[in-house]
Amino acid sequence: LPGTYVLGDVESDLETLVDGISGEGADEIRQLYEANKEDIVFLAYDFTGSDDYQSSMLVLKNEQFSGMSLGMISSVASILFGDAVDSMSQERLDLGGRDTLRFVTSVDASGSTSSQLIYLLKDSGKLWVLGFLTTQPQADVQISDYDQIVATFEVISVE
Repeated sequence: LPGTYVLGDVESDLETLVDGISGEGADEIRQLYEANKEDIVFLAYDFTGSDDYQSSMLVLKNEQFSGMSLGMISSVASILFGDAVDSMSQERLDLGGRDTLRFVTSVDASGSTSSQLIYLLKDSGKLWVLGFLTTQPQADVQISDYDQIVATFEVISVE
């Protein structure tokens, strides 16, 4: 990660983030957090954004869908993301020599649009989800940086 990222504490920071969510989709995000909190292995914040909003990065491992191909996951993506997402695009990429599925979603809540860039890849027998939560303008500017971060992602230990 670039030096502008600061490591977060998975348990306390995520609960604070989830508790601070309001507006449409807040319940879905809380449910998603509750269903996956045991699989979250990394959280970091990028402090180059504005004082109003810091982008964040989240990495989680998923064993439940590790047997599914990325193509199969791609075909059921709308079910996975639910109704809370206002728009979504997806693209298959080769990042760091790995087949990677990238979703770009946006959610309009309380008059501001947030974007999520979610990357799915397989490594060490697991499905890995790398998510970046940011503003729409930051997503447009940072997408190539996020691609580079994912390209250099390395699984050190799966335990």
